Amino acid sequence: MRLTLDVRDEEHQELIRLNIEDLACRIANKTTAELTQILYPKAGYERFIRLPLFEEEFNHSGSNIETPHLVVKCSPSSSSRRFLTIELKGHKYSKSQWYCARLFLEHILTPELYLYYWDQLTVTNVHIALGSDIPLSKLLFDKLLSRKAGIYFNSDGDIELIYFQPKNRMQELAVYDRKAKEKNFGFKFQPDESTRAELRLGKLKTPLNKFISDHDYLNKFNSIKSYSLSKIKRNGCLGRYELMAIQAMGLTPFLRKHDKYERAKIRQAIKPYLVPVIKMNAIKSEWLKQVGSISTMVPLKKLSVRHTSKYKERFNHMYM
Repeated sequence: MRLTLDVRDEEHQELIRLNIEDLACRIANKTTAELTQILYPKAGYERFIRLPLFEEEFNHSGSNIETPHLVVKCSPSSSSRRFLTIELKGHKYSKSQWYCARLFLEHILTPELYLYYWDQLTVTNVHIALGSDIPLSKLLFDKLLSRKAGIYFNSDGDIELIYFQPKNRMQELAVYDRKAKEKNFGFKFQPDESTRAELRLGKLKTPLNKFISDHDYLNKFNSIKSYSLSKIKRNGCLGRYELMAIQAMGLTPFLRKHDKYERAKIRQAIKPYLVPVIKMNAIKSEWLKQVGSISTMVPLKKLSVRHTSKYKERFNHMYM
């Protein structure tokens, strides 16, 4: 998830810059990392800092892809960017880690400015992912509303990624082999699931408080259906050459080469072999749990004194 905040008050800007520098110095005193490894300019941002969310092992100068952490970027001199960009990296977050993110932002903004700017914190990009134990090679995907689609293979001819994208490019659905992705990037991390469906919503301008309360974006998962490829092969509902073409180009591009009647006929033939890899009820249930944790960032939300005291004590011990 990426959040942005446009701060125009020059006094507020200066305070935030000083608070980021103060935070970097405090972390440097608590770790073996050099200050220049913690806070530095990058990609046009004057201040760039990575902040672990209650993680003991952390590389401040590395990407830490699977480790929950914040990336805070400050760009006071750029007219094309908002003053502050906050990227929430790694997944998935526990309630304590969402609260840790809030404590970092309260330190950077001050609790008073965090409350003042809360309604202006904007979600501009978010990825929502769902895992499945069924290998990608055993599935056939059909995205009903796709305007553009692509399918990618590895050197052995096995599918690694199916990519769906609408014409406006403000959102996309990607279904990929999770283990292959980790291997390709050279990660030692071993994911639990074999396949992942990921909804990527970009170019958003949604206030964070609205994003937490309205979840219509989840309905975009409804546009994709998955079928058991092995059952389709075994039952012979499609011909040999049809299957070869589908496996070579993917079902969505294959269907585009047929007229409306033929598309309906093919979809009817494979309908009995629908596999609910993407289960909307499960998605909504899991997402609402995550939203409950995200809600700990709301400044006016009443939280358990016992939990907040414990989180604050741990935060101060690790970073202050």
